[in-house]
Amino acid sequence: GLGLSIVKDVVEGVGGELCFESTPGVGTHFILSLPRCAPVVGEEDTEPDLSIDFARARTVLLVDDDELHRRTLTRLLREWGLCTVVTPGAGEALLAAERHVGPIDLALVDVEMPYMNGYELAERLVRLRKLPIVMLSGSETEADLGGGNLRLRKPIEPKRLLRELCRVFGMTHGTGHTREDGSDTSAADLAG
Repeated sequence: GLGLSIVKDVVEGVGGELCFESTPGVGTHFILSLPRCAPVVGEEDTEPDLSIDFARARTVLLVDDDELHRRTLTRLLREWGLCTVVTPGAGEALLAAERHVGPIDLALVDVEMPYMNGYELAERLVRLRKLPIVMLSGSETEADLGGGNLRLRKPIEPKRLLRELCRVFGMTHGTGHTREDGSDTSAADLAG
């Protein structure tokens, strides 16, 4: 199903390989090969140094019911110097948004969650905090992502996430600098 497809994409995304052997009536044997170290980054793949700009107390609320995806994104966001508030569901996210002291600069929200879908949660978060939202979806079609929010398809490619963060925070991807006028992107800017 979809789960194996996501595993394959994640493994290949880090330079690994996933193979399998299947015997009817016996079972399936999976072979997962991962590199011992990160691949060498070429000149064209160099990411901006975001530690200075992102370390300015920017906080991201991450809401995803998939534990592996949540841990992976949390690790990435923290590596980039962002503070994170991480929750597995909509109810916990609303509670965290109400109780969090200080600003929340962005929410990354999974579309497909039990009890309350991501779009309902996004509407409530915007009313509560007036923050930009980036929707995350494992859906195959762009139409299924819907809404006027920024969207990313799972599994999330770090480069694509970084590009969206740069856009939301008013930075130029590739330089690590803020806009020339020094302004940040507001929720109103993102809705249009």
